[in-house]
Amino acid sequence: MNPRNWSVSRRSFIGALGAAVAAQGCDRLSVQPIAAVSSRGSDRASVALEVRRRAAAQQRARPIPADLTNGDENAYSDRCACFSKGLPHDDDGHVDRQAYEALLKAIATGKTADFNAVPLGGNLKLTNVQAAYAFTLQGADSHHIGIAACPPFASAESAADMVEVYWQAVMRDVALDSLPSNAMALAAAQDLSRLSAFSGPKKDGRVTPELLFRGTAPGDAVGPYTSQFLFARVPHGVYGIEQQFRMPVAGLDYVTDRAAWLAQQRGAGALSDLALQGEPRYMVTGRDLARFVHRDYTFQAFLNAALVLLSFGDNYLLPTPYLPRACAFSREFIAKEEGFSTFGPAQVLDAVTAVANLALRASWRQKWLLHRRLRPEVLAARVDRTANHGKAYPIHRELLASDVLNRLAGGNYLLPLAYPEGAPCHPSYPAGHAAIAGACVTVLKAFFRTDATFPAPVRPSEDGRSLTPYEGHVTVGGELNKLASNISIARNFAGVHYRSDASEGLRLGESVALSYLADMRQCMTEDFDAFTVDTLDGSVITI
Repeated sequence: MNPRNWSVSRRSFIGALGAAVAAQGCDRLSVQPIAAVSSRGSDRASVALEVRRRAAAQQRARPIPADLTNGDENAYSDRCACFSKGLPHDDDGHVDRQAYEALLKAIATGKTADFNAVPLGGNLKLTNVQAAYAFTLQGADSHHIGIAACPPFASAESAADMVEVYWQAVMRDVALDSLPSNAMALAAAQDLSRLSAFSGPKKDGRVTPELLFRGTAPGDAVGPYTSQFLFARVPHGVYGIEQQFRMPVAGLDYVTDRAAWLAQQRGAGALSDLALQGEPRYMVTGRDLARFVHRDYTFQAFLNAALVLLSFGDNYLLPTPYLPRACAFSREFIAKEEGFSTFGPAQVLDAVTAVANLALRASWRQKWLLHRRLRPEVLAARVDRTANHGKAYPIHRELLASDVLNRLAGGNYLLPLAYPEGAPCHPSYPAGHAAIAGACVTVLKAFFRTDATFPAPVRPSEDGRSLTPYEGHVTVGGELNKLASNISIARNFAGVHYRSDASEGLRLGESVALSYLADMRQCMTEDFDAFTVDTLDGSVITI
């Protein structure tokens, strides 16, 4: 793909499912549920088969996305712009070409024998490449959902991505709610404002400290930086969970010298785990958020959010055939039943967990089969070699001119990482956490009122030991969007992802969830016309 066309494609690309919605009127995705069949035996079996056939046919009929790539893999014969962690590398940090070709061969064939023939540089294994080929019987196939090409290595977009990650690294220990009045935050905002392709939120065309490191979805800029769903007490059966845990020691970063960096690229395992403080507390800083997404299980934050929302009662649920109030999408209420496995807590909890792995499979297909984008830790090493050691990597001038480079400790421009092991052993684009986040919050928005006020909002005290009331107004939808952004951008605070990894991952996950909801709708026989979902770009889709 021509790098000159990258930004246009990025703005216009909405994915195969979005294109299907647009083809049906821009705001509605039509599905055709089948009426209930109570008889046993062959009649029921035939109808069940028809449900599967119809769902599969409707998924297959959606436009097949173009497989867009940024051209970097072919542009640089030494693969300097590609992910290669875990393979053998020379002393300059370049991947062994035969090893990389073996990886490409395995990716092309998908054969286990070819993957077993890929040489590794150490004891670190590649992360689940063959998940990229997995099929699913729920929602669209992972190869049927697309995203934009990732920013090219030498582009202004890539430079903006990296400048922001550097700033997040040097500001890991700054309290997030103090950013509006923080001197370094002002410097970061001014530096990001000068970048021609920065895609984060702006006010009047400029980044402000109030918007620094936030997402772009509706509600992201309102209220405390961290979502209420990461502070609320989580009802968990007969007990509850306070969202406090031991935080990392401030100021302690990893992989900050060339030898440690090269060892990690060659597949050396981490020598230690994070050094932690003694007493549990609430999240306050970017380092705290990075800690959460270091050890979370895939859907943890969003299962917690579902449990919190269910505890708020029926007034926070969108209308269903079982709820006794006016409903725009149901023609007749079910007066003597209540929802449970359909339109009830069991379905909500199942759906919010099910889409997480579907989103991972879709993101793995993009990561391994298409983009193979290098991690920030490698781009930073290319910056260091270019600026300090006379190498000639095509680093964009806006990155080399950034004020943040003067703020790095250690005498080099390597990226200080929040994790001892550095980035995971799979490509950067799109972010898996972001894909999960986009999918899970989309499902929650299909069941809960996004316009409802979040009750008794709070913010953490300066030391994180307690929560204090927040006097402003925040909504459920805004806090769900913010939760998705927090989880996605937390990986950027760790130094293992870029903003574009997060933003495209969120969009990918949202498309996965919308296709999942379309199939879910076909399996339900209640008199219910549609799910309505507020999307991450502020539009509304009816399924």
